[in-house]
Amino acid sequence: LQVDSLSFHLVQISPVTSVAVRHIPGNSESQMYADQLAAAIKKAGCTLRRPRFLIDEHNGSGLWVTLHSADNIPPGADALIAALKGANVESVKSTTSEAIEPGVIYLFVELP
Repeated sequence: LQVDSLSFHLVQISPVTSVAVRHIPGNSESQMYADQLAAAIKKAGCTLRRPRFLIDEHNGSGLWVTLHSADNIPPGADALIAALKGANVESVKSTTSEAIEPGVIYLFVELP
């Protein structure tokens, strides 16, 4: 991951307000990638939130932008996806989960 590139794209597109970055517990590759994402988000001036404790129901693959509901999209969610794609982060997927608190954008890093 290019931290500077992602930070640059985030600053250019729109302010992203509240983001929580979470990785698969016990997976060092996922943790390293999540740490890089968090550094880029923080460098862009966005607010990092501590992710809520969640029980992993499945381990998918890739990077997931997860919101509480598609009916109430937090400010900056679309900008975050665009910035990730602008920084050549491939396979960004999006989903919703009622376990996520409203108003917070979660980035789930699920690497094999």
